[in-house]
Amino acid sequence: MISYTLKRLLILIPVFIGVGTLSFLLIHFIPGDPVDLILGDQASLEDKANLRSSLNLDAPLSAQYLKFWTDLVQGDLGNSLRSHKPVTTLIAERFPATFELAFSAVLMALLFGLPTGALAGAKPYSPVDLGGLGYGILGISLPAIFLAPLLIYLFSMKLDWFPVSERSGWDSLVLPALSLAIPLSAVTLRVTRASMLEVIGEDYIRTARSKGLGEKKIYLVHALRNALIPVITIVGLQLGALLTGTVITETIFDWPGIGTLLLSAIQQRDYPVVQGCVLFIAFIYVLVNFLTDVAYGFANPRIRLEDS
Repeated sequence: MISYTLKRLLILIPVFIGVGTLSFLLIHFIPGDPVDLILGDQASLEDKANLRSSLNLDAPLSAQYLKFWTDLVQGDLGNSLRSHKPVTTLIAERFPATFELAFSAVLMALLFGLPTGALAGAKPYSPVDLGGLGYGILGISLPAIFLAPLLIYLFSMKLDWFPVSERSGWDSLVLPALSLAIPLSAVTLRVTRASMLEVIGEDYIRTARSKGLGEKKIYLVHALRNALIPVITIVGLQLGALLTGTVITETIFDWPGIGTLLLSAIQQRDYPVVQGCVLFIAFIYVLVNFLTDVAYGFANPRIRLEDS
């Protein structure tokens, strides 16, 4: 298992270097001069030259690239061109909101998707199965840009159960989390159902039945435990995507997370914030995928054996 984990860990290094290099190049080749953005067109040439020097923009690209990695290793992502606050501070202020939203959405999705998918797979073509299939198709098909306004109209404007926007309390979390949880629960349901159907047809399930074990014990102890292995990957990937910020949902609900921070920085051409957000998003996504791989290796010993 140590060898398996180390191999997965080593893969992260070139991935992160590639993402860092790509973000550096994209920021430097985007049209527009950050100096003009900060000082405006009316600033004197001397003021522009001084600011360009302080931002290290007058150095060769290779020197800027070296300084970029030197600062990054030290945890320095620079300062915002707008607020002049450290980018790490801005990200640290916004990430808890994104984490809260992502965790709540995944929890909602698992609480509904796992038991419903397991029951649908255990009883194929039953009312639960047919209803689950319909929900799965509908949940996956609804985009966030349509689902979020629909939830706002129904539960906020019509029923007046939850506030429309801003992060003010647990009630303000329900609608944005639900708009993310519905598609994720649909995916979880479908994967769990398909995995249960596959596992139920395995020889060890028939052997358990021939030994006289009860159906409840067979499904809970033998079938469900093995059926959950593919679900780990799906949930891990979805969690990684949610933790990196959901721009559409956060924008619609005015949720102060990483997604809205990145969108605002792009609109304002705040290059250090854009670059910092991209690097942070890549780091979180790669880290979650790594942890998912490790968890999958623990859950499925065959993966470790094949890898070795």
